[in-house]
Amino acid sequence: MISIRQHGDNEELFDMVIFKGDIDKFFAIEEWEIQIDWCLGERAQEIEQIAAETTRMKNLEFWQLYAGIHQTVDGCFSGLINGVERCKLEAVDSSFWNVSGSMEFEKHMEDMYGPYVKPSA
Repeated sequence: MISIRQHGDNEELFDMVIFKGDIDKFFAIEEWEIQIDWCLGERAQEIEQIAAETTRMKNLEFWQLYAGIHQTVDGCFSGLINGVERCKLEAVDSSFWNVSGSMEFEKHMEDMYGPYVKPSA
């Protein structure tokens, strides 16, 4: 598992809609298992209600539902193939993402978005 930034150098937000192309390069996800505490964007309240408890949905259904979200404050996304988790992305407190998957996927994500560096106190 690695941790990557949620905010870029120019304050751009790195979130699932941005990560879609990266995920698709490495995995043919069939379903997502999601649990969302807090997100921002179109349909955010609906998503928070649907995914307050862990919910499973087909890949296409997930991307259609999440298309308008620009930031996940707290949430977890597990990409499944044949019911087996192949990647996991967890947004933590609007600060960073914990990312797990193949070593190649983790390296790609860290190279693309930068490692998370905990702010000094």
